[in-house]
Amino acid sequence: MSSADWSTADVDQLACDTRTSVVAEMSLNAQWLFIHRSCVVLGMQLSLLVGLVCFSAINAKIYFKEDFSDDDWEKRWIKSKHKDDFGKWEISHGKFYGDAVKDKGLKTTQDAKFYSIGAKFDKSFSNKGKSLVIQFSVKHEQDIDCGGGYVKLMASDVNLEDFHGETPYHIMFGPDICGPGTKKVHVIFHYKDRNHMIKKDIRCKDDVFTHLYTLIVNSDNTYEVQIDGEKAESGELEADWDFLPPKKIKDPDAKKPEDWDEREFIDDEDDKKPEDWDKPEHIPDPDAKKPEDWDDEMDGEWEPPMVDNPEYKGEWKPKQKKNPAYKGKWIHPEIENPDYTPDDNLYVYDDIGAIGFDLWQVKSGTIFDDVIVTDSVEEAKKFGEKTLKITREGEKKMKEKQDEEEEKKRKEEEEKKKEEEKDDEEKDEEEKEGDEKKKMEMAGKIDGYYLNIKRTMENLTFPTDFKNYAISAKFPKFSNKDKPLIVQYATKRFTIPDDDCGGLYIKLLKSDLDQKKFSGETPYQIMFGPDICGIYVRKIHAIFHYNDSYYHCNSYLPMINDELSHVYTLILYPNNSIEILSDYNAQITGALEDHYDFLKPRIILDPNVDKPKDWVDDEFIPDPNDKKPDDWDQPEFILNLNVTKPADWDEEWDGEWEPPGMVNPEYKGEWQPKEIPNPAYKGEWLHPEIPNPDYVPDPNLYLYDDIGAIGIELWQVNSNTIYDNIIITDSIEEAKKFAGLTLNGTRIGEEKMKKGYDEKLDREEEEQKKKEEEEKKRKEEEEEGNSREEEERQEETDSNQKQEKEETKIKEEKKESKHDVSEKEEMETEKETKLGEDEEKELEEDKEGRESNKKMDEKKEWKKDSEEERLNKEEL
Repeated sequence: MSSADWSTADVDQLACDTRTSVVAEMSLNAQWLFIHRSCVVLGMQLSLLVGLVCFSAINAKIYFKEDFSDDDWEKRWIKSKHKDDFGKWEISHGKFYGDAVKDKGLKTTQDAKFYSIGAKFDKSFSNKGKSLVIQFSVKHEQDIDCGGGYVKLMASDVNLEDFHGETPYHIMFGPDICGPGTKKVHVIFHYKDRNHMIKKDIRCKDDVFTHLYTLIVNSDNTYEVQIDGEKAESGELEADWDFLPPKKIKDPDAKKPEDWDEREFIDDEDDKKPEDWDKPEHIPDPDAKKPEDWDDEMDGEWEPPMVDNPEYKGEWKPKQKKNPAYKGKWIHPEIENPDYTPDDNLYVYDDIGAIGFDLWQVKSGTIFDDVIVTDSVEEAKKFGEKTLKITREGEKKMKEKQDEEEEKKRKEEEEKKKEEEKDDEEKDEEEKEGDEKKKMEMAGKIDGYYLNIKRTMENLTFPTDFKNYAISAKFPKFSNKDKPLIVQYATKRFTIPDDDCGGLYIKLLKSDLDQKKFSGETPYQIMFGPDICGIYVRKIHAIFHYNDSYYHCNSYLPMINDELSHVYTLILYPNNSIEILSDYNAQITGALEDHYDFLKPRIILDPNVDKPKDWVDDEFIPDPNDKKPDDWDQPEFILNLNVTKPADWDEEWDGEWEPPGMVNPEYKGEWQPKEIPNPAYKGEWLHPEIPNPDYVPDPNLYLYDDIGAIGIELWQVNSNTIYDNIIITDSIEEAKKFAGLTLNGTRIGEEKMKKGYDEKLDREEEEQKKKEEEEKKRKEEEEEGNSREEEERQEETDSNQKQEKEETKIKEEKKESKHDVSEKEEMETEKETKLGEDEEKELEEDKEGRESNKKMDEKKEWKKDSEEERLNKEEL
């Protein structure tokens, strides 16, 4: 569960855990007050308890915590999309575990992949004025041979969806393994635009069980690295990283006196070379016979082949004796470095807000768990107890049981295989092996090493990716006593990508080597040559076996980082000096004792001298006149008064409501006065040194009495490494001559071919670029044409739609017009009909009127006629 994922179901446990850790850091009065309040809390409502837990958690300052115990981990962790082929993650407890639920962690699942995933903190923070603790567990149950197991702490503004190897980070911490040569704990700090690696070698765990890694960075510029709760390394940031220029430098004005003799041993002038010393190194083989089919006319005069002369004793050198004028090694006086400026804030990162895993793994299966970032060592220790107790013990028991079952199964399979194999077939197969295989015994599938080595042209190349290789050759045993030992060879990498990983070194071995069983566990005398592991390790190894231990060079020796053949030369001189050359350019020269920790130091700090009590080495002191502002002291946390009580809050049921806590924006941290130069400052006190009484010189640091074989045993992610022109000799001239085959022959051809190849690539890239531009232009024109066509189609469509709308409008208008006309016509028709009817009626009425009038007229006429007739009658 992450620190941002608390719920009410966890209140009791969280209250108990937080109270314990906070009480441990309080004064006696504060403890009483806290315990008293705790007793009161027990009688309060649940809401008050939740509020107290929140404040307690803030005081504990756990900035991030994750144990991958719930299904919401994918909501908290963001998988990078920077590359499409990043490896996939899953939650798993692995093949063996202590608790099936609690031991679940974040697991890598795909071989030969980059992985990138990260999570942001609920709130960013600064570690100024307090400790910073980063802790997590790592389990390489796949028995990893090459891959990272570290975390990166980053700023809050990091884009985790684009998280990758070049993403800036504050701190990178954790184990990294690449073959037998690299098994270390990285502690890398970002300071002033550079990533600084620790100068000490901290060996990581390389077994299959879970291990807890803890980094503690303190506000006094000190640090400590713990593995499984035990201190693995500690010290001062300034001393163990190259953050700052050195305090002291060699006095440029001081010169070694001309009469100072540093030669501890000189030639004994009384020693004379024996008269019979000088013998040729090679002589004609006395046992060789002229072949019967040799034809002097065709083949030339026959000469026997040359063989090593058993009486050859090498170059004669007089014996050494103590130099009476020896004054010891001259120590160059030192002065204060004018460019040195101390920095009390080396440890500070003002914005820490994210954590992530950015890794390369050849063999997947690593499980990460129990991640915590805090300012409390006790909180981290308590959180890691589950790993150190339950997980580790359970894992070992389950693994032992699984191993027993596998061993039983393996023996059964071996017995079955033995029954099926036929000895005669094996012998016949061995007899068919050629002379070349007799010279170079090739290790088959033994101890996990797979044979896939072949000769191409006149080189030895390794053609298969993701494989271990082991091959060796024997030669007559010799000792390099009193003479130089030169080990030299040429090697070439076809490609060196950022994710490259693999060795390019050779091993010098004893004459009793069992070539069939040659592997990474085989003891060796010297291991020499380049080694690559990602972008962080690209160096030359020069490892010597001395008094049952292996010693690495104290200096970093960079390899040549290109795709051409290069010659690497190691020279050991009888005067205990060493020279390491790349293409005959010196990487280091000087005394073995100066470059390796074979012996105890010559000079130590005088244990009987202490710094005077009155010695003041504080260059700056607090200004007594600087006073703290009156408004400085503000509480770090306050109630958030902008939060209102929820509408459904029931005080009878939920208790009295209080607003949640928040960080006080006016909080300024602990006040510290300004600093001024200390008038009593006497400078840095230098502890006097004396010769170390435990120091015992060894004139034979360079010496190996039994050298009889050479081997190439390595792991390679990207194959096609080529080895060529290998020589072991005591003659520098012979070695230089042999190097010329590479530097003056192979390289010239390679550079010419590479130049042509690069020019071809440039042309092809230019042509490809031109094609892409043409294709882009064609697509743009096509898109532009399509766009125009689309626009034209759209315009045509718009025009058609407009026309259709207009036609529809016209039709509607016509329809409306027709309808109006029709109605008008109907009205007029009705009107006309009505008028007609009215006219008819009027006509009818007129007719009737006329008829009525006619009748009236007729009546009048009748009346008139009647009256006239009556009058006539009367007259008559």
